[in-house]
Amino acid sequence: MTAAVAVQAGLMIESENTYFSIVQSNFGSDHSWTRAFRLSFGMDVKADIPAWRMRGKASLELYKQTATLFKDIIPDKHREVIVKTLQSISSFQQGCFQ
Repeated sequence: MTAAVAVQAGLMIESENTYFSIVQSNFGSDHSWTRAFRLSFGMDVKADIPAWRMRGKASLELYKQTATLFKDIIPDKHREVIVKTLQSISSFQQGCFQ
């Protein structure tokens, strides 16, 4: 997801050491994509949730946020798969994360 976002935004990655910070800076620290990214990579934590659950939940949210960012550029031939994946994520979240 990170590489796709970096390419789509046209970000110049000067070194591997700055890769993640450049992508996050593109959106800002309060953006929902950045929050999901940081949680999914374990950069941030929530003390009341086991790490495996938090990172799994955040990874699903990162997929949703990335799909939202790309909604206007996703080719029709791929849209059906993404929509079904988003529906599966939503159903899973309603059943497991409430």
